[in-house]
Amino acid sequence: MITQHAPAQKARSRALPEPDSKLNVKPDSKHKSKLNTKLNSKLACKLSALGADAIHGLLHLFYPLNCGACGAVMGGGERLFCITCEADLPELGYHRMVVQDQGSKGEHAMARRFWGRLDLEGVWACWAMKGAGPVRELLHRLKYSNRPDLARGCGHYYGETLVRDGALAGIQGIAYVPMTMAKTSARGYNPAREIALGLADASGLPVHHKLLTRLPGGKTQTHKDRFERWESVRQLYAPGPDLKRLNPAQCPHVLLVDDVMTTGATFEACGAHLIEAGFKLSVAALAAAE
Repeated sequence: MITQHAPAQKARSRALPEPDSKLNVKPDSKHKSKLNTKLNSKLACKLSALGADAIHGLLHLFYPLNCGACGAVMGGGERLFCITCEADLPELGYHRMVVQDQGSKGEHAMARRFWGRLDLEGVWACWAMKGAGPVRELLHRLKYSNRPDLARGCGHYYGETLVRDGALAGIQGIAYVPMTMAKTSARGYNPAREIALGLADASGLPVHHKLLTRLPGGKTQTHKDRFERWESVRQLYAPGPDLKRLNPAQCPHVLLVDDVMTTGATFEACGAHLIEAGFKLSVAALAAAE
C-alpha cells in the first residue's frame, strides 16, 4: 500500500504552483530605512508642534509665570506681561522720529536733556515712567528681585520693536552702563547688561562688554536732584580696557543701553568717553522719567 501511493503523492506535490515572486517581495533594508525616516519625520513634526505648548503648559503648572509688572500669575498665552499691564504700559515712540524724518535726531523732551552737553544720534526709551504704576513696579522687580531673566526679556521685547521699526539699521554694536564689581557681585547681575543681551538676541548685533568701567565710590543717584546728579556722576565712569581695541571704522555707531533715564547724567558721563574715542552714539533706556 505504501509503495503504490507514494508516486501519486509525489506527483501532486509537483503539481502545486510555484510561489509568485512578485507577490512575495519583501522590502529591502534601504526601503525600510526610507519608510521609517519618513514616518519618524512626520511624527517629529507633530510632536514638535505639540511639544512647545505642552512643555510650556507643564512648566506653567508647576512653576507659574508671574507678570513682570504687577506680579500676578499669567495665563498660558502670556509670556512677559499680563494682558492688562501690557495694555497699560505707556509706550514711547521716540525712535520712530528718526526713522520717519531722515537726518533728524529727534526734538523731544528726552533729547533736549542732552542739548549743549552731548552730540547724540538718537535718544530713545521704551516706556514713560510716571509716578506709581506698572513701569515703576517693573523696574523695581527687574533691579531688586533677582530677575535677570526679566531684564533680558524686556531687552528682547524692546529690541523686537526697534528692529521692526528699522531704528537699528545704522547701528553696528551695543554697549551698556557698567556697575561696580562689588554691586554686581551683591546683586548677582547688572540689569543694563541683561537688557543689552536681550537687545542683541532680538537684533543680532554684538554686545561689547568692556568699553566702559564704573569706578569705585559714589552713592546711589536715586534720591538726588538734577544738579546733584550731574556733579556726582561725572567722575564715576572711565574708559574700559576694550575701548581702544574697538576700531570706530569697523563699528562706527554704538547704542548705549541702561535700565532707566532720569536726568541723563549717567548717559552723559558714559557717552562722553565713547564719543571722544571716535564713535557715533545713540542711547536707549527701558524707561524714562518724565
